[in-house]
Amino acid sequence: MKELRQVIADYENDRVSYDFAKTAIYKITGKWVDKYELNHYWHSESLDSFIERLLLEPIADWAQIDDDRAISLLDELFRNLENNAIVDRNMEALEKRYGKPSGTIVDLVFHENLQSYEILEMLKKDTRIVL
Repeated sequence: MKELRQVIADYENDRVSYDFAKTAIYKITGKWVDKYELNHYWHSESLDSFIERLLLEPIADWAQIDDDRAISLLDELFRNLENNAIVDRNMEALEKRYGKPSGTIVDLVFHENLQSYEILEMLKKDTRIVL
């Protein structure tokens, strides 16, 4: 975490280029960070939250998520709404598992105000348009 914090600080203080920072962040986290995100993360989250999100491992076995695990991930999301890392990780895994576009769960949680079991039912509905 300290090394990642230093890379970001060096970038923000113009001591290293974006390309250097991007590569260093990838080596530490295994995640690519685009320039816009690196320049603007602080608009929506703290440095600690940004670092935590970069360091949190994604859910690798997303294809094996069953109903019980989906409910568990949704419940964890609701318990941690202030933690962007957990929210992003769980939403990404669930949206991939149920073939939904990015942002679907955000809409269901914050705009539709649905509970975990209701969100799961919405995720399971086939809403694809077949031509």
